[in-house]
Amino acid sequence: MNDYTFKRLTKDLIIDLYWLFKASSKSLTSYKKFEKKYNTDFAGLSYIGYLAYDTNNKPAAFYGVLPLRALIGDRKILIAQSADTLTHPAHRRKGLFIKLALMTYDLS
Repeated sequence: MNDYTFKRLTKDLIIDLYWLFKASSKSLTSYKKFEKKYNTDFAGLSYIGYLAYDTNNKPAAFYGVLPLRALIGDRKILIAQSADTLTHPAHRRKGLFIKLALMTYDLS
């Protein structure tokens, strides 16, 4: 895991998420849609996720969640739904999914 650095998703890093989707042959959405999707200020926390970068500072993996409001009985609570998770083919089977998920869970 020492071959990677980890960065919390920010508006400025959306371009890296977009690049990672493109490089991983995932169906693409527009850069602007990613920006809107992860700007979840309504919940008090935006850009909930982490990117892993390789030694060349190229995006290697991402794990992100989206906040949702839920009603449990008569209580309104904030929950999160897993949204986008992906690993570049060259970086699979290295434990990045678990590492990024645990980092993201710690944000709450």
